[in-house]
Amino acid sequence: MTEVQFTPRNYQLELMKIAEKQNSIIYLPTGSGKTYIAILVLKQLGKSLLKSYSQGGKITVLLVNSVPLVAQHAKYIREHTPFSVAQMSGDMNVDNWSKQKWLEEFDTKQVFVMTAQIFVNLTITNSYLDMNKVNLLIFDECHKAVGDSPMRQIMKNVYGTLVEAPRVIGLTATLLNGNCSPLKVHMKVYELETTFHSKVATVDALSDVIKYSTNPKEKIIMYRQYIPSVTENTVVTILGQVQRLMYAVDVEERLKSHHLKPLKEKSCFRKLSNCVTEVADTINAMGRYGAVKSIISLMIRFERIKRYCTVDVVLWNILCHGISVLQLVMEMLLKEFSMLSKQDQIFRYSSDKILQLFKILSDYSSSSNEELCGLIFTKERCTAKILHHVLKDVSENIPEFSHIKSDFIVGYNGNPYNSTTETLLINKKNRKVLDRFRNKEINILVASNVLEEGVDIPTCTMVIRFDKPMDYRSYVQSKGRARHKDSLFYIMLEDKDVGEFSRTYDEFKTVENTLKELLVGKNEDRKAPHHQDIKRMYNEDELPPYYVNGPGSSQINMQNAIALLCHYYSSLPSDIYTVYAPEWYSEERGDGASRVVIFLPTICPVLDVVMGCWMPTLKDAKVAAAYKACIILYEAGAFDVHLRPKKFDELIEDVKYLFLHYPEQKEKYAGTSKMKRLHKIKTASCVRGQLRPGMPAYLHVIVLKPCFSKSSDINEATLYDNYASPICFGFLTPEECPPICSFPVYVTMGQINVTIEVNKRSLVLDEDQLAALRHFHRSVFRDVTKVLQKFLIFDCSEDAETALVVPVNKLVGNIDFDVVRDYSDVKEVTELTRAEKVNLQVTRESHHGKIVSPWYRSNISTYVVSEVCLDKNAYSKFPNEDYDDFVNYYITKHNQRIVNPSLPLLLVKGLTQRLNFVKPKGRETKRKHEKLFEELTEYLIPELVVKQDFPSSLWIQASLLPTILSKTLFCFQLEELRQQVARESGLGNAKMSKTGTLKLDMHLLDYVPGIDTPDDTSEEDNVSVLQDVSQLKKNAPPVLLSYNKDYAAKKLEGQYPWKDTDEPTKDLERDLDVTLMDIEYYEGFISAEVRNEDVKMATESPIRKQRALALTYYKDYSFKEIRLLDTKTFEGPNLAELYSALTTAKANDIVNLERLETLGDSFLKIITSVYISVRFPKWNEGQSTALKSRIVSNKNLFYLAKKKNLVGIVRYHSLDNVKHDWLPPCFALPQRVKERIDSGELSLNALFNLDYTEGKQQESGILSDDKIEEMSTIECPRDDTEDHLYNSMASFLKCQYIGDKHVSDTVESLLGCYFVSCGFKGGMKFVEWMEIIPEDLEQLLKRKPENPFLNKDATIEDLSVYMPCWEKVEEILGYEFNNKGYILEAFTHASYTPNRLTRSYERLEFLGDAVLDFLVTCYIYEKCDGLTPELLTDLRAALVNNNTFASLLVRLGLHKFMLFINFKLQAYIDRFVEFLEQKKYQIDDEVLILLDENELLLAEQLDVPKALGDVFEALVGAVYLDSGRDLKTVWKVFHKIMWNELELFSQNVPQNSVKRLYEWQGAHPQFGNVMVTQNSKVIVPLQFLMNGVPKLVHGCGANKVMAKKAAAKLALRFLDT
Repeated sequence: MTEVQFTPRNYQLELMKIAEKQNSIIYLPTGSGKTYIAILVLKQLGKSLLKSYSQGGKITVLLVNSVPLVAQHAKYIREHTPFSVAQMSGDMNVDNWSKQKWLEEFDTKQVFVMTAQIFVNLTITNSYLDMNKVNLLIFDECHKAVGDSPMRQIMKNVYGTLVEAPRVIGLTATLLNGNCSPLKVHMKVYELETTFHSKVATVDALSDVIKYSTNPKEKIIMYRQYIPSVTENTVVTILGQVQRLMYAVDVEERLKSHHLKPLKEKSCFRKLSNCVTEVADTINAMGRYGAVKSIISLMIRFERIKRYCTVDVVLWNILCHGISVLQLVMEMLLKEFSMLSKQDQIFRYSSDKILQLFKILSDYSSSSNEELCGLIFTKERCTAKILHHVLKDVSENIPEFSHIKSDFIVGYNGNPYNSTTETLLINKKNRKVLDRFRNKEINILVASNVLEEGVDIPTCTMVIRFDKPMDYRSYVQSKGRARHKDSLFYIMLEDKDVGEFSRTYDEFKTVENTLKELLVGKNEDRKAPHHQDIKRMYNEDELPPYYVNGPGSSQINMQNAIALLCHYYSSLPSDIYTVYAPEWYSEERGDGASRVVIFLPTICPVLDVVMGCWMPTLKDAKVAAAYKACIILYEAGAFDVHLRPKKFDELIEDVKYLFLHYPEQKEKYAGTSKMKRLHKIKTASCVRGQLRPGMPAYLHVIVLKPCFSKSSDINEATLYDNYASPICFGFLTPEECPPICSFPVYVTMGQINVTIEVNKRSLVLDEDQLAALRHFHRSVFRDVTKVLQKFLIFDCSEDAETALVVPVNKLVGNIDFDVVRDYSDVKEVTELTRAEKVNLQVTRESHHGKIVSPWYRSNISTYVVSEVCLDKNAYSKFPNEDYDDFVNYYITKHNQRIVNPSLPLLLVKGLTQRLNFVKPKGRETKRKHEKLFEELTEYLIPELVVKQDFPSSLWIQASLLPTILSKTLFCFQLEELRQQVARESGLGNAKMSKTGTLKLDMHLLDYVPGIDTPDDTSEEDNVSVLQDVSQLKKNAPPVLLSYNKDYAAKKLEGQYPWKDTDEPTKDLERDLDVTLMDIEYYEGFISAEVRNEDVKMATESPIRKQRALALTYYKDYSFKEIRLLDTKTFEGPNLAELYSALTTAKANDIVNLERLETLGDSFLKIITSVYISVRFPKWNEGQSTALKSRIVSNKNLFYLAKKKNLVGIVRYHSLDNVKHDWLPPCFALPQRVKERIDSGELSLNALFNLDYTEGKQQESGILSDDKIEEMSTIECPRDDTEDHLYNSMASFLKCQYIGDKHVSDTVESLLGCYFVSCGFKGGMKFVEWMEIIPEDLEQLLKRKPENPFLNKDATIEDLSVYMPCWEKVEEILGYEFNNKGYILEAFTHASYTPNRLTRSYERLEFLGDAVLDFLVTCYIYEKCDGLTPELLTDLRAALVNNNTFASLLVRLGLHKFMLFINFKLQAYIDRFVEFLEQKKYQIDDEVLILLDENELLLAEQLDVPKALGDVFEALVGAVYLDSGRDLKTVWKVFHKIMWNELELFSQNVPQNSVKRLYEWQGAHPQFGNVMVTQNSKVIVPLQFLMNGVPKLVHGCGANKVMAKKAAAKLALRFLDT
């Protein structure tokens, strides 16, 4: 638009000045620029918007009544002001925003455009916004502020309490909202002024605006009444019978109650009846042709409703009957169409009203020179829709009307708290239609009253009222749409109504003139509303507002009470079969007053019946009951202070004490494997510090004991002697060390047991001795094992890990200083001089048992001399025929001429270069060349090797040092932890060590950590839609329509959470040619929640006289107890057990934590569940589950482990790459280097440029000035991409780089460890020590469980009303309940509202789930010690899942006792029961149905009704509570039920099918993109190789996980065969 168009007109400036000074209602005709005046005022008052809201600034708010107006006004303000603008509507889900989210918006935006209802929630209900901080409040279409409308609520309930009230501007073109007698105009205007505390302001003369406002030519078009034919009258009669049937069903429903009458919204049957009425009305209004369109539309609507009404058999039957009748009457109406052309059908069988409409459209070209841009207003939504279809057919089949391009738009009532795709889709469709109308792609738009006002549409050249305007507002607003200077305005009237409407029309004109006389030119004369009248408005409600925290806080009032209550109901946790809604009942008093009673569902914290107060009308009585219910619920803690239904996040203050260890700043990936961090490795206090001259040092001897016999083979015998030599290693520490467990290391010949004889001797050493020992220590790690990096120096800090390696003579039990003095240095492997070769002497004494290294090889290898072969020399025959002798071999192969060939040959044994001896190599793959090197019989020439003087026993034992020292130092850390736990919790004896012996877990011989399958949740799949199952053969998604004409369409697409191509190809509102599959897909896409308020209770008893299922598995039954439940000692675990608990699988050690972690996980879940049920008995299952999830979450456990410094102890890093990533004790990085790396100044890569091996720097730890300078000046900044370097180099920083989840796993494994050693009570004490639950659990568990009966006076007779055969349950379970209420509670589904004796089963299910999981886990942990940790996890998953529990419940026949009112759930249960019957109640993981094995290779994963498994778990919880929380009793009851599956599954563990497929050698599975069928099933294609040949199968299920499992199982069937 040009600048000229937005230059203020004189009257606009005058009205701006008025509105700037005082509250004003701007009254101007449509098109006169009311919004622009508001923009001018906004700019004038804009200074207060410049500061942010949180810094004392203000915001401006513009309120509208409909969603389309939000975007329109926001766009207008953005284009004409410099302010940042936010637009808010219900389809954006803003009703569920938190206060923090709103405050962030207030801080970043200055002007807010929103629907009035959202502002009501913001200011009145939720009290998020302080209206004192609003500078300007603009009400569009303010004439709608009548009764309880949102705009009036704002002014009535909030405005009068403000200290700094905002300026108020109302905008209107009519002032009156409905019919009004001319005599009452003054009163209605004054009421509106009172509402807005304002005066009406308008122009001084109509001539000022006449050229800008609407002034169309008005015409009345008369039509004759339609006379239906005999056939059409018959159709109307038949439809009337259907209506009466629906009404009769509705009346029958209402007559069922006795004392209290159910108070219902307009029933579903009544609504359907009205739909049928619309068809009959269409016959009279449009004729037969339009009626056929209406019938087709109604059939589609009935089919859509059928998709949701499986909860109600009566409704289902009514719909089926209705569809049949509609098909019948449509055939009757179409009978005479068959022989006619489309044009003849339309003209012959359309009413005169339709024909007159055609005539208006036909005559338009002769009556106007303007391009057609027309609006047709209808009274009913359905009329607009049908009229569009008629016009569409006319355009397509009659050339005269081919220029007509029509569409329709109607309003939509959605639930603001149900943010469904349907709301967004309808909003998007309407926006597209309006855009097409504005772009003139559509020239006729049929609309209900949604377009009468507000929405910005083109300057229409023609407006037609297809139905006469019912009131003054409708007349003015629809006429106002004819804004073109030559526009036409038609009103269509039946000829018999002309006289009556003429009187109405004259009254409209009188009202219009009265308003002109009253207001035009009277701005100065009008008086503001009297304060008494305003005060009276504030107090007009029968009940006063209930403020949660005094005036200005959130309030419950008579306007928002019902909406609040419905919002609360929608927030209640439920399964997919259950939707909660208030149950209203009313009663009447003799004087005509009414009272309403509300029954809240048993899942609510309040179970008492809510009795409203007596009110003069039934409507007010309903509001009063809702008002009281909301207050009761708020006081019971169901709402927060902002009147939002409490979710767990808002209950956080109640449980804040459980999470005090959380950091202030939230971490998104905390607790996951993805979050890897550097953690400082803890140094045990016994090895922390320095060895000082004159101070005690403690010697500890490393004793090796081979577990294999000395071999007759000379090479192996030589090694054996070196391992068993009295000359061995020991190490010195600055403090005494505690005894630790012995442990094995594994060399090629077998196992060697290692024992550390701690504190063998206390020594006082001088400076020279310490220097010599440091030199020896350095030689061992630099020259012998070659693990010491050049950038490391001796650690002289007080935090040093000091375990100084020394040679020890076991015979005297002391340091062998002769070795230190004489043999500390290792010779460099270089060629001997000729003189050395000539003078070389070789004897048995000089060379036997010595370490030698050939100097002529590029790769230096090390050998021990097994024998000096005095009978062989260089001239001896070579072992193979390729060479004559050794002289010939060396000249030919190595170009080495032997100088002294007469010297004896040396028989040598190759020494491994391997430094990791943690696990045996028995079944591991061994590098081929290393194996050959170690086992080869080899002779060496003396002059071609360098002989070391360093003792061979120490050289050979030195390769074991990294393994031995890493384990030893870890054990010292573990012992300190054991002592700490013992001191602080009483678990174990802090003064008396329990060492134990570390033994190999045979399952870990071939265990390779980290076999991962692709993560289902790692990334989103491309979702396509299957229009036809046959397309699976092509394995390609269908082609969907794509609308991408221009940038505007792209921009619109970007505002919705799906792509245009994802939308249903058939719009059920605009396409009448649809199939049932189109309907299925459309409904699946919009995911609309349809609530049926008329669910009826089944009268048939769930218990029938049927033969009980025979439990054939009792025959060979033998009870097996769980010994873990008997452990009562607090002795605590030994060191070897703790070693397992803190060693991750990644460490690749002989033990790991996985079995203990499984046990600890189950213990943590049960103790947490029990704690929550005892500590928070009023919490619902959703809240309990949320808290439990948070307590047991990896994030929580990680933070606790960090607090207890377990992160510094966890054994995570393996010794697979010792030579490059192991930090020998006593060494560290120079402090300055470490500081620069820690600060990010220096990259880890820079370490490879540092070298401290010159002179004595490395072993003294004292650097030269040059090196100190180099440390501070070297430039190599850290790169953000080098985090991966920490994986291998963290140890040099005295840290380990470990994922959070690995740390949290250790908490569970430690818990499992303490449970095993100290029993259930010990496990609880450990939970307390870890501060997972920082309360006295033993005391808490002494509390008696709550009585399941809500009424303590309930009797067995009361129970029998709902469960007459409850004794049968006890008989099946073999357990007699002390409190029978648990039986009723365990079988009551949340949908079964008649039961007010107990709650529904969720609370028991929550508890039983954890109890049974714990018991099963304990059992398989004890009985299945032959399983790997991986198989143990799979076994637990197979036994503890919904499939198994549901199957057990059905096999027992207990599903027949379930109490629920849900037809859909019953259908799912029946399908599952039938499936199990076909399998003869065999329970396994094959819940799989082959749909078309031969053609499509398609398998479906059957959806097991969760409710069945829930009831089974609830029964476990019931027995647990009824028995006084006796786990042994629970196990006795349920072991008898599950024992067969426990035995079978343990022998043949059902494994995860997807994981098993990935591990199948040669299968190479690849899952394709997810596809969705019209019935919302998910299908996943799977391609794999079978004998090298590609094969394709498909899996189908309720979701992607189930579909993938189905596909994998089908693939495995092929592979197994």
